[in-house]
Amino acid sequence: IDRDLSAKKQLEKLNFFYKGRGMIISPDMVKMYEILRKQGIGVSKNGILNKRWGLNLLDNEIKGFYNEPYKNMQIGVLGCVACHSGKAAGEFIIGVGNKNIDVGQIGKDAYIAEMIWGATPRPNKPEFREIHKRALHFTKILKNDNFEFENNEIIAQGVSGGTAESDTPFTVDFSVISTTASGMHTMRVRGGDQENGTGDVSDPCGELQYGRTNDFTANISGEILGVDGLSFSDAQFVITSKDNKYFNLEFNTTDFNDNLAVHVYNTLGQNLAYYTLENNGNGYSKTIDMSYVASGVYFVKIGSETLNKVQRIIVK
Repeated sequence: IDRDLSAKKQLEKLNFFYKGRGMIISPDMVKMYEILRKQGIGVSKNGILNKRWGLNLLDNEIKGFYNEPYKNMQIGVLGCVACHSGKAAGEFIIGVGNKNIDVGQIGKDAYIAEMIWGATPRPNKPEFREIHKRALHFTKILKNDNFEFENNEIIAQGVSGGTAESDTPFTVDFSVISTTASGMHTMRVRGGDQENGTGDVSDPCGELQYGRTNDFTANISGEILGVDGLSFSDAQFVITSKDNKYFNLEFNTTDFNDNLAVHVYNTLGQNLAYYTLENNGNGYSKTIDMSYVASGVYFVKIGSETLNKVQRIIVK
């Protein structure tokens, strides 16, 4: 019981903010929220925060929404319990999935509000514009995180001296892409010979005569990995399935003996299942039953909030 309470307290404090990046809204917009909250506007059971967005409210405040000071600004930041908390039998419980949250609607409304908010003059303009740009990118992802690659979702482009061979490894350094928001994203990298071949490399779904297209899931945390982190990162994490209903998880490593946390999420970030695995001597393994969920895309995450691996699965 003590460990459970301690874990819930730690989860309640976790938010997605790191040096001006993360699940954020435009700088100082949180001040407007504080004013409205104190006046009781939007925080009732049928208010916009609860009825329209599906956020959890307790004592007239959003659970999982934080005010972080940064460079003489106040940044509104989402945390874990915004999606991973809810009410059961009339009690607020941390750790359960928020089945009511409408991520797309939050993104649409917040994006419009931020566009209006950013049109007013600011005394600390350079710093404001930098964070404001990142906030707009985050809410843009929320309102259109539909697992379809579109031209207006390109976050970076340039020229590489690498080869277009399909089996050549490549590295993406997200630390130099300032518009990348923290969290899990389905991403696509395309490269091609634009001088000698046909096809537009900037068209996410177009054909390339000479080139390559790689899809992957990126879990961006803003953390710098240490020695243990690099060992974890190098370990092989594989999920296979024969019928797209039951999935076999294998995480092969001998560097870790502690219990391994496994979470299963839907595309809204709701936690559908949680497991704790013990090392079997060669690593960790688990058969995940997904026969009870609707067809679609899901994510399986192993590890902690700051050190983890994520695989995307498709249930049919």
